[in-house]
Formats: sequence, C-alpha cells, structure tokens
Amino acid sequence: MSMKLLIVDDEYEILTWLEEMFRYDFDPPLEVCTASSAYEAINWLNRVNFDVVLTDIKMPSMDGLTLFQKIKANWPRCKTIFLTGYPNFEDVYQIIRHKDVRYILKSEDDEVIMKTVREALEEQQAEMEQEILRQKHNQDMDKVREWMRQDFLNNLLLGDYDTADPAALAQQAREAGVKTDLSSPFLLFAARIDPEHAGEARPEQEKALADMMNQSIRISLPAGIRAELCADAERWTAGFVQAETQPDADMNRIFALMKGAFEYAQSFFEKLSGRSFSAVVSSTSLNGRDAPAVFFRMKQILQGSLGREKAVVAHVEAMQIPEAKSGGMSMSRIQLLKNHLELRQREAFFSILDEVCAELLACAAPEDPRGLGLYYSTAVTLLQFIQDNRLEERLPPQTGLYKLTRMDAHRSWQEAARFLCDVSAAVFDVLDAPDSALSDRALKRVCDYIDQYPERDLSLTRLAEIGGFNASYLSRVFKQKYGMNVSDYVTQKRMRLAALLLETTGDRIQTIAEKTGYLSSQSFARAFKNYYAASAAEYREIHQKHS
Repeated sequence: MSMKLLIVDDEYEILTWLEEMFRYDFDPPLEVCTASSAYEAINWLNRVNFDVVLTDIKMPSMDGLTLFQKIKANWPRCKTIFLTGYPNFEDVYQIIRHKDVRYILKSEDDEVIMKTVREALEEQQAEMEQEILRQKHNQDMDKVREWMRQDFLNNLLLGDYDTADPAALAQQAREAGVKTDLSSPFLLFAARIDPEHAGEARPEQEKALADMMNQSIRISLPAGIRAELCADAERWTAGFVQAETQPDADMNRIFALMKGAFEYAQSFFEKLSGRSFSAVVSSTSLNGRDAPAVFFRMKQILQGSLGREKAVVAHVEAMQIPEAKSGGMSMSRIQLLKNHLELRQREAFFSILDEVCAELLACAAPEDPRGLGLYYSTAVTLLQFIQDNRLEERLPPQTGLYKLTRMDAHRSWQEAARFLCDVSAAVFDVLDAPDSALSDRALKRVCDYIDQYPERDLSLTRLAEIGGFNASYLSRVFKQKYGMNVSDYVTQKRMRLAALLLETTGDRIQTIAEKTGYLSSQSFARAFKNYYAASAAEYREIHQKHS
C-alpha cells in the first residue's frame, strides 16, 4: 500500500512548490494530496487515512495547532510536521509537548524538508512493527465471556432472536457481554480471509488467521469508534460499528473513517501473516432486525461477485443483489446453474444463485412446497457436480455436504440459503477459477472518468472512490491489467490531450495546463518536457512547421 501525504498551506506558491517536490523528487513514491485551508484539510481527513500531514501553522480561520487536534481525533497514528515561515517560541512550546509532531522552517533546504518527512514515515513503520510485537504477546482473554458474546452475535446474525422488542434484545446483548448498544443505530461489515489454496489450511491455522485478522481490524479503527467483532465460521468475521459515546453520531463520517481504517488493517494483517483479507461495509444505519438480512447479502457479495478478488473493500449499498421476484422463478434457472458450474463461471453462477436465495428467503412456511423444490433442485445440482468431478475429498471437512439432502438440518430458510452459498463458494474455491469481470467494470469506470475529466482531481484516492474500491486494491489490479501505474496512465492521457490542444488550437500554455489538470504552467511544462523530451512551445512550433 502506497504511503499518503497531505500538504496544507494557504499560500498557493508554497503549496505548489511542496506538491511538485514530493510528487516528482521524493523517494519512495508517495500519494500526494493538497489543501489550501484547514477546513479543506478536514474534508480530506474525514475520508482518507494519511500517514503524514505537512501543514503550515499560521492560517486564517483555523491554525495548524487546532488542525492537529482534528488529525489525532481521526487518525491517531498519523504524523504531523509543522512548516512555518518564522520561528515562534510559543508555537514551539505547544508543539514539543506532543511526541508525534515535528517543527521545521520553510527556509530550510528541500533535502531537509524531505528528510523530515522520510523520518516520519520510517517512524510510523517502526511503530507498526512494535505494535505487531505487542499484539503477539497479548493474546489472553476471558474465554467463557468471549464464548457467550460470540454465541449471542452469531445467533443474532442467523436470525434466531426475537428482534421485535429492541429494548429486550439490548438487555440480552448486555447480559452476554456485548458492548454494542443494539437499541441504537449501528453500521455492519463482513470480512473474510482471502482464499489461497482451497482446503489446504488446517482448522487451527484458519482460527489463528481469523484471530490475526480480527486483531488487525480492532487496532486500526480510530479513537471514538467501537467495533464489536464476532467470527461467523473459520475465515469469516462480522462487525458491529458505533461511536463510543455519541448515539446521534454522523454515520457518514463513521463510514468514511471505517473504510480508511480497513486499508490500514489490510496492510497490518499482510505484514503479520503474509495473507490478505477482503471486506464489505455498510453505510446505512441498521438495527438488530436488519442485521441478519444485511449480513447474508454481504456474504453473497464476497462469495459471488468478489469471488477470488483479494484485499478489496467494497460498499454493500453499491452492489446489486436481486430481490425476490413476485410470481416465483422459473426452474430453468437450475439449468443455468448447471451451465455456469460446468463453465467455471463464478460470478454468473452466483448471480443466479442470489435469485434462488432471494426466493427462498421469501418463503413463509417451513414446508413451503415451492421453497423445498427449489432448495432440493439446487442442492442436487451441486451434489451431482461435486460427485462427477470428484471434489468431495478436496472440500473442507466442515462443508457438511450431507445437509444438501437434508432440508430438516436447517433451522430456517435463511440458514438453508446461507448453506447453499457456502457450499457453492467452497466448490469454486476448489476449482480456483477467478473471475475478473467485477474488477474490469471498476477499471472501466476509472478509465472513463480519466478520459472525460482530465482537468479534475485524479489522485489515486479519488479514482478509488470512482471505482468503488479501496486505493491499494485499485492500484494493484490496474497495474495487472494495463501494465502501468495509475499515475502513469493519468500522465499519458493528459499529455496526449495536451499535444492535441497544442496541435489544433491557439490556446495559451497556461490554459492548456488548466485543461489538463496541472496546478501551474511550471508543473505542466515540467511534465510535458519529461514526456515528450521537448517543451510545449517547441512542440507547437515543430508541428506548425510540418503543417
């Protein structure tokens, strides 16, 4: 995951100078974002987990010291570097009281400023390593209390509790040791360890990995946000998220902070275990009654649409899951399930299975004939494919294939639908047939946006929002598909547009710089010469002569 730097200064020339220095001259490469005021910086900080903030102290409306408090409230691990034009003893006294803060003058050489940022980044990496060591030596917990808590939350997600009385449900939760206030709104997420070689890891290894993933998530959430985690089964975890002390907290802000925290957690987990995990998060306030259906949808997304994708964070409200269709569903869908199984088409298979599950969830009676017929038709399709391809020995032992012919082994239609999804996911994991259709669509949205709006903010963070995934995932799949970094692609598109404007218009260089998204004509000139080995004026003159 690339490191992120936010530069804050109300003087345009200084902001441009610093941005160009860190964007073009700094090693290792950084994702650089800028803000011309403290309020603009706060907008960034409400969406992005920055590693370092380089900020002026004296700014109108809000000074750097007040901004520092906002930074620590959102991202306590973020390092802050104050950059000022003149020394002030009172400011220095305020700053040196905090261990995560540095103070340098704008009159310092570029190398001194870059060295200070580099040291801050190295310090943060060292702290991550220390945190890993501390976590490895801090695994004790109250096992009985934890079992009661896990059992309650798992049964809640299975729909086994009466949720008609929120107050009674909240009381049961407190008695089980659950800290989430189920009488107040919360957000939900589902996470799963990304599969590597299906069926290879032993149960105790899966349990250890799940514990490490959960711990990575817990320590990554910023102060003021509480997450109640429970393991659904092996590689799966669900999480209930609330503000610590604010029942009327802004859920949009919590959702944005939660997405940023997951990127840090993914990086932490990868360093800790060498593996990756993916998650689906909700942005809509939920209650105890909503939780089972939303969690079921999240698992459908991770098992189907995301399939074999790795280290991705997706937004559940942005993913399309079919609703139950009135009048029933044609049994010809079963034939489509067979076809998609034979062709190893994971996403297409789960698209049909989602419709099957939606209709099962619409069944009211336990002995609903339509539901039973649909369940057994789907189950037999799976069982026949497993037997024909001799997959029984390769599936994890906890799959429970006997339940395919035992509807009475399920306590509800929801549990039956969940089981069909779990078995299907296990089968496709064994087949090891990744489907890149979802990431292809996300990449197309990103490329279309770059083509259509070259003058806008095309930072990796912004483009990740357009694609609907986290920045590190977008960076990885983009390079896998196109063989270049996102920043290189953006530069290529902007330079080709600049060349076209130089050839076909009489626009001033400053105007072309603005149309291609550069902060100044100087930064545009530098980028153009690096790309074409000629200045913009030389390029225009050469083309005019040829014309």
